[in-house]
Amino acid sequence: MNAIKTEVSIVLAGQFAPDDFHPNKLAGGRVIARKVAESASITALITMHTLQFKLSWADILVQENRFQVTSLEAPHIRICDLVLKALGDLSPSSTVLQFGINVGCHYDFGSSDARNEFGKRIAPPDAWGPWGCEILESMAGPHKGTSLQGGVMSVHMRQPFVEDRLTGWRDVVVVASTEVSNNTGVFIRSNHHHQLTNLDPDSEVSTQPSQEGKDTSFLLSVLSTRFEKSVDDSLSIFEGVIV
Repeated sequence: MNAIKTEVSIVLAGQFAPDDFHPNKLAGGRVIARKVAESASITALITMHTLQFKLSWADILVQENRFQVTSLEAPHIRICDLVLKALGDLSPSSTVLQFGINVGCHYDFGSSDARNEFGKRIAPPDAWGPWGCEILESMAGPHKGTSLQGGVMSVHMRQPFVEDRLTGWRDVVVVASTEVSNNTGVFIRSNHHHQLTNLDPDSEVSTQPSQEGKDTSFLLSVLSTRFEKSVDDSLSIFEGVIV
């Protein structure tokens, strides 16, 4: 089954100077074309605190502790290139302590019966005892396919990983789609999260502040080498779930 809509984004946490990422500055640094910058639509601008704007192919949000770029259309690699060039060339004082590569796909099963069968496969009602039997009955009763039908609301799976300088996880969540009408759609999203092993879990700051420059370069190199494979792996996982 092919997705009817695919979303890809990169979210970075750290310290950023939002003013460094204005479309005009991105164009001046040859991160984006001048024509693209001139057509940008700025939706939020609070000097030194928040900058949000939309390009023809991306949504960009920059705050003091968050930098998020969302791809609106393929090729999605463009958002990775933008992040790397913007941080590397235009805002060298920025620091990155963690990042996530996020992918989401909307699927239309075409009927509530088909989506119910999918729901029963990933979260069997009969595993919930007598109450699960009531849920199962509602899937075939007069409320089938309506907001009064029972069934699975979300499924969340996690695969953690630990490496020499990195730790993180890949989360995959299945929920109902808000893009598909008639209660026939499913949305599957993934978050491939990476963070430094020296990140304080309580304050979310580095336990070695003097290394922040090197840590940022390291994380950006990881993002550069893993972005495309991470997106492909998430799409492959979705295919395995949706079949």
